[in-house]
Amino acid sequence: MKRLNMDPVLFWSCLLVSLAGLVAIWNAGYARSEGSVFPRELKHQIVYLVIALVAGWGCSFIPRKSWRWLAWVGLGLSVAALVAVQIPGVGVSIGGAQRWIGIGRFTIQPSEFIKLAVIMFLAATMAGHVAWQEPRKAFKNFGEKLDRVYWPKFKRGIPLFLVLVLAVMVERQPDLATGAMIVACATGVIVVAGVSKKSLILLGLGGLLAVGFAIVDEPYRLERFRVHAQRWEAQNRMDGGYQTVVSETALARGGLFGVGIGNGTAKHRLPAPTTDFVLATVGEEFGLVGVLSLVGLLGVVTWRLFWLAARAPDSFGRLALVGMAVWIGIQTCTSVMMVNGSLPPIGIPLPFVSFGGSSLLALWMGIGLSMSMTPQISQKKEVEQPATGSYGWRDRRPRVPSA
Repeated sequence: MKRLNMDPVLFWSCLLVSLAGLVAIWNAGYARSEGSVFPRELKHQIVYLVIALVAGWGCSFIPRKSWRWLAWVGLGLSVAALVAVQIPGVGVSIGGAQRWIGIGRFTIQPSEFIKLAVIMFLAATMAGHVAWQEPRKAFKNFGEKLDRVYWPKFKRGIPLFLVLVLAVMVERQPDLATGAMIVACATGVIVVAGVSKKSLILLGLGGLLAVGFAIVDEPYRLERFRVHAQRWEAQNRMDGGYQTVVSETALARGGLFGVGIGNGTAKHRLPAPTTDFVLATVGEEFGLVGVLSLVGLLGVVTWRLFWLAARAPDSFGRLALVGMAVWIGIQTCTSVMMVNGSLPPIGIPLPFVSFGGSSLLALWMGIGLSMSMTPQISQKKEVEQPATGSYGWRDRRPRVPSA
């Protein structure tokens, strides 16, 4: 039987932060449980965690070579799931958003798994491709330039174009925050894959314009950003700026060591104390020390993924690990900034901590995948053969001189 290549630092950091999430969900959910010792959210999250651990364990045994074609399967399933969300009787609408698929008493949010699918798809399509350089010569006619320059550029952009289509589909649910996270994960992968500075600048400008258009296109989004800047004014404190005001007040009240477990008030006032704003209760009852401990664990997870990526045996593993690190790192920072008032409430959960089975399952599947990408560092690295074709992503594997 294949032996599990478990990285102890990564595994135990993820497990500790997941267990801390159970405590945070129990504490925040207790306020709405009408005196029940085990809130509904806690019971569900325990079930989700067990399933997620089993799924992550299973993913860790899948060989790296199999992940290459499974990445395409994941992309296809992602498209199918996004289409299924819109089918009456299959998709479930909650709070005016059509983002879930109903399975009995439980729901699945496909967009959480799309983050993982996008990371694997881009890692698979870009691994092993060598850098492409535009020929520096005069062309006889436009047709030659089209064949030698524009067509290769178009081929190199096909994988990213498919990812952007998925991000737009998620944004239309509507879920701009998750759509932006998908693009952020994709950007992390293509940067390490070797995208040129010119292309990166153009992609960045295009992304900013797209986000700006998406905000203006939906009046409620524009209003949310407008109100956020004036959330402490009397007319906004109990309306559009309510959640952020309560969250900021909770963090300030918690101080350095907090008011003590069970003594917080934010969980009684916030409409979603166990999901997007779970960190507000942690900050109020455990103080800055509690927040830094929780965020610090997530920082260790992110750092370890980058550390493992630098030692991955091939470019596919390196790109996949970097994508996972970017996913957890950026989502953690965004969630913290939302809770402390730096960003408006855009609906980003804290990885491994916030209540939600889809998020927890996708994350642990990603961790299991990361384990399968990290064989013993002491073993000799495999020699990867360049893939056929060229998407133009620079292969930055270290060149080790032969003995």
